[in-house]
Amino acid sequence: MNLKESKKPKLKLLKTDEHEFSRDCIDEFYTCIAGIEGERAVITKVGNLRIKVFFIGLFRRVVSFIQPKISISFSKDINFSAQMGPDLKMCLPYFLYSTKNFIYMFDGWPRFHHELGKLFDLLSVKAIFFSSRDVVAKFRANVHSKCKAYWIPEGINAIEYTFEDYQNKDIDVLEFGRAYKPYHDQIFESLAVRCKKHLFSTTDQPILFKTKLAFKVALAQTKISICIPSNITHPARAEDISTMTLRYLQCMASKCLILGIMPDEMNELFDYKPIIEIDMQNPGEQLLTILDNYANYHDLIERNYLVVREKHQWQNRWQQIEYIISTSI
Repeated sequence: MNLKESKKPKLKLLKTDEHEFSRDCIDEFYTCIAGIEGERAVITKVGNLRIKVFFIGLFRRVVSFIQPKISISFSKDINFSAQMGPDLKMCLPYFLYSTKNFIYMFDGWPRFHHELGKLFDLLSVKAIFFSSRDVVAKFRANVHSKCKAYWIPEGINAIEYTFEDYQNKDIDVLEFGRAYKPYHDQIFESLAVRCKKHLFSTTDQPILFKTKLAFKVALAQTKISICIPSNITHPARAEDISTMTLRYLQCMASKCLILGIMPDEMNELFDYKPIIEIDMQNPGEQLLTILDNYANYHDLIERNYLVVREKHQWQNRWQQIEYIISTSI
């Protein structure tokens, strides 16, 4: 039974426009929840007031010495915040009014866990849903908190993505998002010599697509998309966390062949290998060989597309989250 079918209180989906780059995946997630839960789900815009920065700073100083609990339970609403990273100011003031608070967190790097655990207790967070399996393992092992941690991988609304027929795909290779320069430098010349259409960001054009629609159109026209996890591209920031991001799912939903490095957790999410691992010894030759024999990969691309639609959409993730919420309140 979901929240819509029960007599449970309203579900407030807390949203901010402060981090524009992160809105796409959160918007997709909230759109899915609202579609499932109907009018019980209320998307609530959270203001970005400077006073919140002060309060979060104050909370951090307080929890360094004691572990108080300041939530006042006069609201029957369930508060749900999907957010990038450990910045909890978007949870204010709503988390202060209720003890039914839940967070879905992308990029919950372990270096923030000790402080986060105390803040979760301070703000009466019942459960934290991390997008990374390894992050959950580290949180459970190293943090003493009443807040329960669960692994809920990233998802997608596949219906929002389109694809071109294979014969109409005219972008040979797409590199977007985090750049992996050692790999890019090795494939650039090989693709250029063969006059292959290769899209990637540059110093002059750091943002490859100005709108999400432009990005979706390009993805639909792409034959091969390069996907490499952040522990490889940005190891200092990601520490040793290897996780499947939305980009892998977007490529599958757009019927692109993924060439890259597969995060370990994807072995649990797929019972086959959904990507082609890059050959760092002969990267240019490997790419050209794949392009010359692209039809050989159609079956893998089609399988990825069907599996993502069946098992890896936000609606699948919400079923797991809603069950945990229902059994926690």
